[in-house]
Amino acid sequence: MKNFTSLGVLAGLILAWVVITGCWELAVLCVVFATVGGLIGAHFDGRINLKEIGTNLVGKGQG
Repeated sequence: MKNFTSLGVLAGLILAWVVITGCWELAVLCVVFATVGGLIGAHFDGRINLKEIGTNLVGKGQG
């Protein structure tokens, strides 16, 4: 089984590095991209269900 969580974090870090090359004030973007990549990877690994989390945040039956 592939470990998409680690790959997602790595992809987020690489993307963040490309975006913020040399700008230390925006280093927080590195953490944000890594977190988003990790969440997406964990979703594909089956560790978390982003659809269920989204439904719980928005609320059921609203709209």
